Amino acid sequence: MRPCGREACREMNLQADEYFFNKTIQLYEMIVVRHGLMIVGQPFSGKTCSYRVLARALTLMAEKGDEGQVKCEYHCVNPKAITMGQLYGRDLHRYT
Repeated sequence: MRPCGREACREMNLQADEYFFNKTIQLYEMIVVRHGLMIVGQPFSGKTCSYRVLARALTLMAEKGDEGQVKCEYHCVNPKAITMGQLYGRDLHRYT
């Protein structure tokens, strides 16, 4: 993932720092084992950049044909604009 992560950083005009990559890999590992998560931290600590770089790196890996990788998409939602059931997927069949 690191070569694609570095390429994603270059595309986004970000500094490719080892600490940043470690945090991004930790985010990926958490996404793999959890249904959902929240990214919390101090302002300007790289939360948004981390998930955007991760999404771009995974997409680059899929484009290069890495086994088991698919294009990554993310959508930001306002959790106050929907019910808890919608947010966590419980009531989706009622609204389709």
